[in-house]
Amino acid sequence: MKNDYPVIECDVLVIGGGSAGAMAAIRAKEMDPDQTVVVFEKGDIKYSGCIARGMDALNIVAVPGLSTPELYIEANSMACEGIMDEPVNYRMAQRSWEMLRKLESWDVCFPTDEKGEYKLVGIPHGIYNVAISKDGYRTQNLEWDFSATQDRMQKIEMQTIVMVSEEKIQQIERAKQAQEEFNEAREKIGQGDFDGAIEILKKMIMDNPDDANAHYLLGISYQRKKQFPEAIVEFEKTAKMSPSFSGVYHQLGLIYQEQQEWIKALEFYAKAIELEPKSVESFYNRGLILFEQNRVEESLVEFEKALEIKPEDPEFLEMAGRCYIHRADFKKAIEYLEKAKLNSSDQTKIEFLDDLVSKLREQIKK
Repeated sequence: MKNDYPVIECDVLVIGGGSAGAMAAIRAKEMDPDQTVVVFEKGDIKYSGCIARGMDALNIVAVPGLSTPELYIEANSMACEGIMDEPVNYRMAQRSWEMLRKLESWDVCFPTDEKGEYKLVGIPHGIYNVAISKDGYRTQNLEWDFSATQDRMQKIEMQTIVMVSEEKIQQIERAKQAQEEFNEAREKIGQGDFDGAIEILKKMIMDNPDDANAHYLLGISYQRKKQFPEAIVEFEKTAKMSPSFSGVYHQLGLIYQEQQEWIKALEFYAKAIELEPKSVESFYNRGLILFEQNRVEESLVEFEKALEIKPEDPEFLEMAGRCYIHRADFKKAIEYLEKAKLNSSDQTKIEFLDDLVSKLREQIKK
């Protein structure tokens, strides 16, 4: 079977009409305009090759008087975080102007302005108002100041933009409002306006039933009003929400101590100390309860522990001195009472302690 195929004769045959093949053919023709150069391509030369259409554009040109290969390397290094083949990039920039002029000689059009100067890609100098938005997120309005001219391309540090969802913003705003209300309630407690504080705190709890701080302050307000059952309810809720908070157990201890429920008071003070070993008031109050029950040796232990934390406290020193009086150790008692007198600022208390020390000295003489 005989097939008649067309025969094309040439001096240079280029297989493949992609970017590389087309440029090779052009270069061969430039080297010898008289030789015949043929490009053999199975498809349309406008679309052939492994490079997508448009990727063979001349994107980077170091225009003399405006830029240099060195500036291109510097700018590209910033953009690529230093990850680039510097010699290859430098050579590309070095040849870019020559290539542009060659392409223009082939009637390739490069846009120019009314002055005949090339239009360069970039952001015009000025101040930009930018709105960044996303569904479900609050729109951020920013001002970018690019008004200063540059003699050379410089890296611009842009601020980190954090998008926050509307839901998160609402949570933040609610937390801010709750903090303001909390501070207001605490201020009213300090002023003795317990009813005002209770009103605020009840509203906070209605908005957020799991607000342990609001329950705790509400308990304090009821406690100060001597409404102990209500206070106990709020403190127990606080303890359930924040079981590691020692302060709430101390407050429960105070309530039961005032109601003379000694066993419960001692238990809650012990829990406060377990959670906060330096809960000095809990040590002291346990000492007072035990002293009232005539458990002097046990109470002395509590007062001594309190003194380890606050060795100069006049009340702790006085009660430790009283324990030594019960033990008939008058010299030790005088030692503690003298320290108490020295550290006290209450003139009536100083006179009382001075009189007590005098009586003890008389006892020692006997």
